[in-house]
Amino acid sequence: MMKRAAIYILLFVLLLSCTSSQYMTSGGNYDISDNLDLEAVAYLFGESADLREFEYRLNDPEIQISNLDLNRDGYIDYLRVIDASRRGNYLVVVQAVLGRNIFQDVATIAVGRDAWGRQAVEIVGDDYIYGPNYILVPEYAHRPVIFGFFLSSRYEPWRSPYYWDYYPSYYVHRRPWPVHRYHEHIHHHHYVPRSSHYSDSRRISSPDYERRNDYGSRRPENSFINRNEGVQNREELNRRRSESPGSILRPSNARRATEQPVAQPQTVPPSGQETPARRERPAPSRVNPVQNPVQEQQSSPAKSGRRSGEKVNSSPSQRVNTTKTNDKSTASPSIRTESISRRQTTTRPAKETRTQSQGGAAQTKGGSGRR
Repeated sequence: MMKRAAIYILLFVLLLSCTSSQYMTSGGNYDISDNLDLEAVAYLFGESADLREFEYRLNDPEIQISNLDLNRDGYIDYLRVIDASRRGNYLVVVQAVLGRNIFQDVATIAVGRDAWGRQAVEIVGDDYIYGPNYILVPEYAHRPVIFGFFLSSRYEPWRSPYYWDYYPSYYVHRRPWPVHRYHEHIHHHHYVPRSSHYSDSRRISSPDYERRNDYGSRRPENSFINRNEGVQNREELNRRRSESPGSILRPSNARRATEQPVAQPQTVPPSGQETPARRERPAPSRVNPVQNPVQEQQSSPAKSGRRSGEKVNSSPSQRVNTTKTNDKSTASPSIRTESISRRQTTTRPAKETRTQSQGGAAQTKGGSGRR
């Protein structure tokens, strides 16, 4: 019994250390804010047809955009979506469900026109998780699909009906990944907009709403400022990490407004389709250049038309013909073919002459025998 109790205590301590590791400060190279990439949230928001679909994608176990475990119960928290829009000022609130009537705001998303009169999106991370004034402005490669939902004449505000212990059927309780694996997953699937930049102040007007900070008020020691002493917000934390050679996390895709634009990443193929494999062209076969007829004859007796055991005719006519062929090595293929045919016609009579001479010698021997 004592051994079994010791084993249970050891397992409990290990579980507690794993869940509390998400709260480690930047000295450990990761933070609780690393478990929900707001750039990935911005990407899903722009690709969703409405807020119902947006909430579904936030909690889809196949996509796994969220790796957040705020209440440290060992499972990823469910994120619900609340529409707090008023009089044409569109505001969406993302909240984590952490207990019975315990909610914690994670981020707010404002949709409206910027200073240049263009439709834009602005995401503000909650102070408890990301620090004060952490404002992210995504830049999309095309017009976000979600704009059609807000600008439609049949627009209806969405308020999530789910709460603690009441979740949709697709939601699955799952363990959080290690931070580095989560970031590799996000960047591997390019769950980020074309680019984004930080802003020190809000540029899109948004309505007032009742902020839910139930968990933050009970655990003030786990706020961003207390976790990261001397760091203002998530933007400054990312900047310090990029300057530190020992950081284990990938740099963020976001940039400051004064920096140059970031190159557009690869697009994500639609669901259910695979990216076609790139076919590699075969390397072109090397064609040997036309060789000198004399060199070809010397290197390959079979190509010169001679049988094995024959002697090479070194008559003056052949030597003259060979000299002419060398002088015309740069001529066209037709001339080379003609020179080869001439050489072959000159060698054939010599062969016949040798045959005739051998036959005459045989006749002479025969005749002498008769005599």
